[in-house]
Amino acid sequence: LLAEIRVAIESTGSSSKDVFEKASGGRSSINKDQFSNMVKTLDPSKGAAAVDNAWKKLDASGDGVLTVEEFLQVVGPGKAPPPSVKPSGVTAKPASPSAGDAVRPRKRDKIKEKAKDCVIC
Repeated sequence: LLAEIRVAIESTGSSSKDVFEKASGGRSSINKDQFSNMVKTLDPSKGAAAVDNAWKKLDASGDGVLTVEEFLQVVGPGKAPPPSVKPSGVTAKPASPSAGDAVRPRKRDKIKEKAKDCVIC
């Protein structure tokens, strides 16, 4: 389940820390109920047994709370992919044309050019 949590976090485009902070309400730790809600938000198909198993692995100290440091140590940073990469791993089309591509003038530019010569405008 921990690997699935990591993948689910990455698919949101958020970092693990951001997801944790949202679940904790900005606090530095969460309890088991908050963790369960976070997991079910990421993947509604996960049952209580899977959540319990993951909680036991994450709360190694057994103190009943999970700190952001403990969470990040096990789950990882889960950084969002760069903007040029879609979550599926397919590279997005470049925003600007490459040097070899011909650049067509925009319609707006053509209209502005015509407006310069317009006597009425």
